[in-house]
Amino acid sequence: RRSYEALARAQAELVTHERFAALGELSALIAHEVRNPVAIIFNSLAELRRLALPAPEAQLLVSIIDEETARLNRLVGDLLDFVRPYHAHPREARLDAIVAGAVEAARRAARDHAIAVRTEVTCPDRALHVDATMLEHALINLIVNAIQATPAGKGVSVRATVLEGTGPPLLCCEVVDDGEGIDSEVSARMFEPFFTTKATGTGLGLALVRRLATALGGTIVARNAPTGGALFQLTIPVVGEPRDAMG
Repeated sequence: RRSYEALARAQAELVTHERFAALGELSALIAHEVRNPVAIIFNSLAELRRLALPAPEAQLLVSIIDEETARLNRLVGDLLDFVRPYHAHPREARLDAIVAGAVEAARRAARDHAIAVRTEVTCPDRALHVDATMLEHALINLIVNAIQATPAGKGVSVRATVLEGTGPPLLCCEVVDDGEGIDSEVSARMFEPFFTTKATGTGLGLALVRRLATALGGTIVARNAPTGGALFQLTIPVVGEPRDAMG
């Protein structure tokens, strides 16, 4: 029975690797074929705006084209990020610097949403042995997702601490929003690629976070917070062996 279960796991991992390899080839083709015309459209829009079109109807159409072109460009970028192989390369980094960098980048990415972001780092000057780039990338996606889910006038909380006990120390990062929370249907599928409840979402942000968490040797879980919003908890070992994140 153990041999059968091990074989089944190996076959599932092989299928996953082959799926990601095929998706990576397709993504590279899309990036090559789509980004060139997208760049031409962006340049043309900039020229049209320079000409200061007088008719309000024309300005509206230009704005629509600009918005949809940016969305297409974002989709290609998200797809390439998702299929890229990730391998952790741990090095020393300060926890407060990682959190501050992620919050600032998320604010820039979600600048259309005026949402306050509160941070709480219990050991800010602690030097961790982690892949800071991958950890920050995961936090950025979680914080942007939280900002977009939070109504105006409310906020997002980002908490980070190091849990120490009988086993190796673990870094625990929590991102909590003041949104409507997670219903059971969304909870079951939220980390699946291309699943989204947003009108303009690509459905790859949380799927990418799960891949990054796996590459960092950790986990990502989501549940409803006591305050009613959504709570995402990313837990990774402070020191650990790098792992392949294709699964």
